Amino acid sequence: MRRFIIRRLWQSVLLVLAILLLNFFILRLTPGDPYSTLQYQMLQASNGNELNASQQRQLNDLRQRMGLYLDPWPQAFISWASGLIHFDFGNSVVNGQPLTPQLKEAAIGSFWLLFFAALFGAVLGIPLGIYSAYRAGTWKDKTIKILTGVFVALPGWFMLQLVQFLNQQLWEATGRHFSIIPIATNELEYARNSDLVRFWHNCLPVVFLGAVIVALLWGQSRAQTLEVLSEDYVRTARAKGLRSREIVFRHVFRTSLSPLITIFGGLLPFVFGAQVLIEYFGKWSGLGYLFLNAASQRDYTMLMGVFTLLALTCVICSLLADIAYGIVDPRVSEKAK
Repeated sequence: MRRFIIRRLWQSVLLVLAILLLNFFILRLTPGDPYSTLQYQMLQASNGNELNASQQRQLNDLRQRMGLYLDPWPQAFISWASGLIHFDFGNSVVNGQPLTPQLKEAAIGSFWLLFFAALFGAVLGIPLGIYSAYRAGTWKDKTIKILTGVFVALPGWFMLQLVQFLNQQLWEATGRHFSIIPIATNELEYARNSDLVRFWHNCLPVVFLGAVIVALLWGQSRAQTLEVLSEDYVRTARAKGLRSREIVFRHVFRTSLSPLITIFGGLLPFVFGAQVLIEYFGKWSGLGYLFLNAASQRDYTMLMGVFTLLALTCVICSLLADIAYGIVDPRVSEKAK
């Protein structure tokens, strides 16, 4: 087991370095940058005339902050990577503010959203998958299949927007007297004392991101359970007269859960794609919200910081999933020897 863990650690380090290099070059090759954009805007504002001293100072300050993307790439990458060793992500290109506090706060926000959504998805999705496998082919199984298919086909952010839109229409149609989801009449009321409004607006992103995870885990757990139910030892347990509940908890549940550990660990990159837009439309302060704002402002240092955190998170989750799978199934660690 020790050799297996060391081998996976070494592979994870190489993978993180490869991802950071790839992201760095992709951003370097991206057309346009804040410096060129600001320079063009200034020249356009001055009708093509020479820039004054104040405008030149602004450009020079921005030029110094953009060393990461204007200096030769080996020097720029080494300078940026050396800061990461001390957990220093540098400063924002756009406003010059330190990135580390902003990224830390956003990462905590994204973590809680993903944690509660994953908890919601696991608690609901895995039991539903096992239940559907036991009722395979029945109307109950088909109904669950249709509902989960809807949440996979329709993005979570779209469902979130749809619910908020319909709720707002109901609020307006009833003369602002009734709504399914509480609505603050203005921003001041929301900031002051509308705890119920804040609660529901925090719950909605969790529910709709969790619904995506429910649908994914339902399909995997159902397929794994159907496979386990066809095993000889399950048929033997039934022949001995064991009750269905005992068969589920003693034999089916743990065997079905083992492959889901690896699946759950690799689920993060897919889920983050949905989480970005859910955070943005749900006004959730997290990495997804920060990412879209940085992309719209061409804040490349912020984007590199977000990419770095995501790469580390994905690789660490995959590593932990592999280690957990190796503990649950000793054959994995034996193959590594």
